[in-house]
Amino acid sequence: DRYIFLAYNRNMRLRNVTIRRAWQWLLRIVLSAACIAMLAFIFSNSLKTGEQSSQQSSTVVKVVQDVASVVAPNSAVAKATGEAYERLHTWVRMVAHFFEFAFFGGLLLWCIASYTWREAGLWCALGGVCLVPMIDESLQYFVAGRGAEFFDVCTDVAGGICGILFALVVLLFIVGAQDKRQSKRRRKQEALSARNA
Repeated sequence: DRYIFLAYNRNMRLRNVTIRRAWQWLLRIVLSAACIAMLAFIFSNSLKTGEQSSQQSSTVVKVVQDVASVVAPNSAVAKATGEAYERLHTWVRMVAHFFEFAFFGGLLLWCIASYTWREAGLWCALGGVCLVPMIDESLQYFVAGRGAEFFDVCTDVAGGICGILFALVVLLFIVGAQDKRQSKRRRKQEALSARNA
């Protein structure tokens, strides 16, 4: 009985390792594809002309104003015109830049962590969220009606770092939960082994 129990445990462990590896590779593929798609989205926005970019952000500002007119009809956002509208337009663009790169930073860290769980991975992610905004802004030099702005680079980098920090907290929470589950399973197996000995 003891040998049957040990053989069964060994087979179950091998099966679990195989399933875990399959999930790991699936996760790597999905996260890598998501990072590439996000980079394509970021760079495609940079390659839009000044007029196209302005139209895109004006559409977002209209949505913001429509929501504000329902939630707070008398607010400065809902009634913004002239200079106030231009300030709102600038803020909307800045917030969009921030969250775009926050999303990219989080994805990048998760992608790197799916390959390696080392400190170097964190430094690679930080390097990525510093390098991509510089490339992004540099591309705008070659597009009609666009230009590179240092403030945009700072906003993008700040967003990327916040995204990395959020992703890191989520990862640490997941790893902590897995460690608890594994230690509970280990204690249960040790109790079963001691009972069957």
